[in-house]
Amino acid sequence: MSVSTWPDISHLSISTPELVNVLRQMGQQVKWPQKMKAPDSFRNPGLWCDFHRDHGHKTEDCIALRIEVNVGTEIRTVDFRLN
Repeated sequence: MSVSTWPDISHLSISTPELVNVLRQMGQQVKWPQKMKAPDSFRNPGLWCDFHRDHGHKTEDCIALRIEVNVGTEIRTVDFRLN
């Protein structure tokens, strides 16, 4: 079993779609990622990332999203644990 070194966001009390929606409402306070750089032939067209707004992986598996949430909670003191 491997252990991920990427930030964990599983403790949040909101779903991933709700989280992306909260980030969208924050607008320019969020560091939005660029489109994925890998050629289309290397990406899975059946997997969609709502944070990247591109295909290639699931939003739930998005490392950029995890990092942005981690940065947001540490630097901007944003509370993503909304109920």
